[in-house]
Amino acid sequence: MSDLSFKQIDNIEVLEDDEREVFNFECEPNHTYIAESMVVHNCQAKEKTEKISLKVMKLLKEYDYPVAISTKNKRIVEPEYLKLLGDMKAVVQVSCINYENLDKLEPGASTPDERFAAVKKCNDSGIPAHLRLQPFIPEFINDMDEYIKRVRETGCKFVTIEHMKLPLDYTIISQISGILGYDIKKRFKQFSGAGGLPVYGREFELPPETKYKFLFEDGLVDKFHNAGIKLGMGDNQLHQYNDAKTCCGVDLYPGFEHYMKANYTHMMAQSNKERFTFDDLLGKHWIPKVSINDNMNRSIRWSPDNKCRYVDGSGTGKLGKLEAKDLVPNTIYYHLRNKWHNPRLNDSPSDLYLIEPRKTGKKFIDKITGEKTDIDEVVYVKKKRQKGLAEWI
Repeated sequence: MSDLSFKQIDNIEVLEDDEREVFNFECEPNHTYIAESMVVHNCQAKEKTEKISLKVMKLLKEYDYPVAISTKNKRIVEPEYLKLLGDMKAVVQVSCINYENLDKLEPGASTPDERFAAVKKCNDSGIPAHLRLQPFIPEFINDMDEYIKRVRETGCKFVTIEHMKLPLDYTIISQISGILGYDIKKRFKQFSGAGGLPVYGREFELPPETKYKFLFEDGLVDKFHNAGIKLGMGDNQLHQYNDAKTCCGVDLYPGFEHYMKANYTHMMAQSNKERFTFDDLLGKHWIPKVSINDNMNRSIRWSPDNKCRYVDGSGTGKLGKLEAKDLVPNTIYYHLRNKWHNPRLNDSPSDLYLIEPRKTGKKFIDKITGEKTDIDEVVYVKKKRQKGLAEWI
């Protein structure tokens, strides 16, 4: 990045126009919306003096660029922020549960009352604002009917639900357990049943069948729908059950049409098919073509020469000794291709609930590149669930 030139906009370094396309994965020409606060929370304590979030919002407004802003802070509706939001392509998402010890779980964040009020103020001002029921475990919510009533009072029409995840750091688990008054990991194990508590990446999560039961079989989804509220599924394994085309519901608004559609969830959720091939994933959707090396952890997935490591088709995820012929270009396309044909890797389509991989017995032929590979071709099939039972369609 050192050879790229920058210009200053309100003390923020921004790439010159002729280099923005490369730096942004070609996102700007397609106006693929930005999800702000996915890694670092906006409107932190220093925002009062530094105004960093405000500066970023001004920059996005200058380029008429769509953004979904997630926050737990009432500052987002202070006059200068609210006025700016009204002039932008923006959707505000506020995470909020009505748990009595929320101030201890989320120190420094606004109170539930302040967050509900912020959502109402946005919606009353014509700025679409959603709520996130996150972190969710059933016993966290003091009264679900009361929660839904409060959601309706804000004018919110869309709620994203995402179950609580536990970091592998036992110090943090101990701190959370101390606030709750019980061993949270032990409780997760009780919810998980005989299959045990799975690990996804660096976190413990409830099994997808447990999440599905809480939401669908125990009637929570019906309660929201009966109140006229659409739902998004924030858990990766349940994305295909969104009421919108995205889990955050931004696609419901003008200016947010160009979200990233070349992904497994979009393909499987928007199709009535029961069997999917890798070619189905591509369709006519745009896929960025530039290297993503600067935005991925190279020590985990990528080699120093901008090539993707996992292309052996074994599904083990082990690197082993690699030769030049085993490396393919480091782009989102090859990342998707590799995950598709390695169903045992995290974030492959097999992570989606009731989506099962099957080998065809053939070698995969890449119709995009014309490459005849040594990769075992994999297809995915949908299963349907009855209460307590998964059956083949």
